[in-house]
Amino acid sequence: MLAERHDESFTKPEKSFQRLPIGVLVHTIADHSRAAWLEVLHGANTRWGSRELASWISGSYGRSTSPVSSSPNQTRPTFVHGARKSELACVERLLIGVREEILDRIPSYLRAEERANVAGEMIAAGLVCGVHDALGSIGYAAVDCAEMTLVDRITSLVVADYLTRPGDYQWLRICEGCGELSFAWSPVHLAGCEVEPAVSCESSVAPRPGCFPTTSTSRKSRSETHQRRDVFIR
Repeated sequence: MLAERHDESFTKPEKSFQRLPIGVLVHTIADHSRAAWLEVLHGANTRWGSRELASWISGSYGRSTSPVSSSPNQTRPTFVHGARKSELACVERLLIGVREEILDRIPSYLRAEERANVAGEMIAAGLVCGVHDALGSIGYAAVDCAEMTLVDRITSLVVADYLTRPGDYQWLRICEGCGELSFAWSPVHLAGCEVEPAVSCESSVAPRPGCFPTTSTSRKSRSETHQRRDVFIR
């Protein structure tokens, strides 16, 4: 099932927006982007090593960026090679640092009054690009460039999804107990968290927007269930 479509995705695209390949939809790209950034931040919170990071780069990240990659045949970055203990520790430190930086950045990107500025800055920096599909939807996609840092890669995923579906991000939250990021309609927690998980981290870290309640009342009731331990990001 496709993610829920919002009215803002059906306005006229700018001339600079790229046409997605036939069969590739704007909201599919947004789904992949959201799944990818939630997955890697979950990995940073659960001590991923070089193998898991490499798998993410070739898998979830690749699916998010391949339709608009600056070079479809370019070699994927590995950041750290091998699996020696010193290198595993390096990857863990890298991911923890990246996660902290992303969490610091997110609030500044999510201010509605700054949305146009964020889009312009991210496009100018080469991190995202505007896209449109055969169904008339428009949105944004993360761009994969060889010179990008891991922080920039994850930032591009967050921003691309946010600019495509900004309304969803008023429901982005972080658990004060375990530090997991998720959306209010599909909360995720680590095993052992004092807040009882509604979704197991072993099953999915990529909630689908099409699954959330359609009324503000039902949304509110779900978020209030965990309000003592879940903090909405502003």
